[in-house]
Amino acid sequence: MFTENEKRQILEKVRLTRKEDLLRTIRGEDPESVQLINFGWDDWAGSSAYRIIGPNIFPGSIINGIKDGQRDAWGVPYACNAATNYAPIPAPGRTLLTCDDLPRWRDLVTVPRIPDDISWEKLAKSDWETSRIDHRESAACALIDIKPFQQLVALMGFEECFLAMYEEPEYVHEILDEIQALYKTIAENTIRYYTVDMVYLRDDTASKLSPFFSVEMYREFLLPVYREITAPYTNEGIPLQFHNCGKCEAFLDDMASFGVKLWDPAQTMNDLFGIQKRYGRNLFLCGAFDWVPPLEVSRIKRAETDEMIRSYVDRMTENAPFFAMGGGMAAAGDKAMQQVNSWMQEELFFYTRAYYTR
Repeated sequence: MFTENEKRQILEKVRLTRKEDLLRTIRGEDPESVQLINFGWDDWAGSSAYRIIGPNIFPGSIINGIKDGQRDAWGVPYACNAATNYAPIPAPGRTLLTCDDLPRWRDLVTVPRIPDDISWEKLAKSDWETSRIDHRESAACALIDIKPFQQLVALMGFEECFLAMYEEPEYVHEILDEIQALYKTIAENTIRYYTVDMVYLRDDTASKLSPFFSVEMYREFLLPVYREITAPYTNEGIPLQFHNCGKCEAFLDDMASFGVKLWDPAQTMNDLFGIQKRYGRNLFLCGAFDWVPPLEVSRIKRAETDEMIRSYVDRMTENAPFFAMGGGMAAAGDKAMQQVNSWMQEELFFYTRAYYTR
């Protein structure tokens, strides 16, 4: 825990805005601070190294939960509950397709279409106003609002999705082709009408123990889609952040090949130090924070969280620059967890400022 005088002295050492430091780090230049990457949301100080700008085209985006549930742009119903702080998941037992349905999948699924009367210029202006981005302080990050593999799972469920990859691959490719065409068009217009500094893609393809499928299947079904929907950005030199949970390090070479520069949450079941040494400043870890809150969160002491945060940052900066994320998830309205998260976010904010200049 820092005193007010210590906080003031730390902030006086900072010379770069968070946006400037974020982008110079991605370029491979020496950073000033360890930047906090919090999925584009504000951290303890009420600011962020980047914020999500959009584009917001389809209703029912599932980046945030809604208490009563919702449907995504494909018509898939999602459910939320307070125990997971309303994180949305496809509603159990309500998938739209089985493997047997795939020959007529277009009759059962709503394929999103860009409205004919869309004004990209007006949409960009509206999204900029809604985002409240201070573009001097925070980078503007476009969001690719589709998770190709997770969308397949949402439509069919895990078992039927994997069965379809083996039994009906041509129809799986048809669905992925629709995703590819739609989001490539969105990307091209985002670049034209928005001023973005980076882009964010999310898709979970692994469990805690292993990938969901082989590298060969990854390359057959998903890699071409990732390449196409991100190419308009990466061809313009816009850096790509990819969210991929679980033990997914088997896919890192392919991720790097289509332009991924930042990987979150970089969970600790992967060989993170080996990955840092292998990729250096060509692929940055975002996260790498490993903490399971105890059952009685109210017993946690501030000194414990401060030490945990400092040890975490020191450990992850030994081999290469990285981007930090830290905190715990809990049920909605859990005041004790909110307090602990506030402590950790405050310590993260001040401990990481001007970290590399010490």
